[in-house]
Amino acid sequence: MLTKGILIVDDEELIVKSLRRILRREGFDTVISALSAEQGIKLLEDTRNQFFLIISDQRMPGMSGSEFLEKSIVEKADERIQGIFEEQDSAQTKIGECEKKIETFITG
Repeated sequence: MLTKGILIVDDEELIVKSLRRILRREGFDTVISALSAEQGIKLLEDTRNQFFLIISDQRMPGMSGSEFLEKSIVEKADERIQGIFEEQDSAQTKIGECEKKIETFITG
């Protein structure tokens, strides 16, 4: 049986590393990351990867978070995936806001 995990998609490596650390601290073992929307789509296309949550930046080169969401819905139409999208300007603000949203998601 495959474990469903969390997919983080952000072009800023600092953000990705920080979110991975936060999620692992909260007990999520399966956290996979992509540094571009295109890389995220490839991870979604791989049938070995299953996700229950996608955390994505809204502003990324090549494809916005909204465009990525549209493609991820098409790619995984048979699965229900929650999404958290961020578009803060500073990395610290983005990490702080994501941490709050993750906490809300975890606690319901």
